[in-house]
Amino acid sequence: MLALLRRHPARGLEIAADSPHYRGVRGQGVAGVAEAEGAALLNRLLDR
Repeated sequence: MLALLRRHPARGLEIAADSPHYRGVRGQGVAGVAEAEGAALLNRLLDR
């Protein structure tokens, strides 16, 4: 997964309901890998 992310950093996402009224959120952006900050960032995300 990391190799793919490094080769193609453009990403899209969609979070939506699976039933009518198909409401949700779509987004796009550029992802990056911050290996030096990985453990601290993971801990911050898990605290949420």
